[in-house]
Amino acid sequence: MIGVKVEKSKENLVINWQLSKIEIPIKEINEMYSLIQTMGERKKVR
Repeated sequence: MIGVKVEKSKENLVINWQLSKIEIPIKEINEMYSLIQTMGERKKVR
């Protein structure tokens, strides 16, 4: 199988794959999502 494990801790999204462990702060994900939404609204307005 692929062996990818994704978990949500209190402040991070944790991705485990093979011998790698990646932690992404949920705050950064939310900020990026907000930025993408704002950019989409700008394109609609123009």
